[in-house]
Amino acid sequence: MALSMTPNARAPKFSLDVQKRARDLDSKYHGSTFTQRLQSNDKYGRYLVSVVGPFANFSDDFMVLCDFLVRVRAHREINS
Repeated sequence: MALSMTPNARAPKFSLDVQKRARDLDSKYHGSTFTQRLQSNDKYGRYLVSVVGPFANFSDDFMVLCDFLVRVRAHREINS
């Protein structure tokens, strides 16, 4: 995976790599359920990835998490 790729470009590639790895494991170990287990979270087998770029630029998935954490911390500060 190239470091020159943006975090938003790297995140889906990582997801595709996880799906391919699950399929490879299922074909190697007959009867395994890696792909089925991966798709139990999402019908498309998507895998959310927290990707940070070289200049601390975040993938969209990671921004959702950061936004949530900031809101929780702000709520705690307001209530303290």
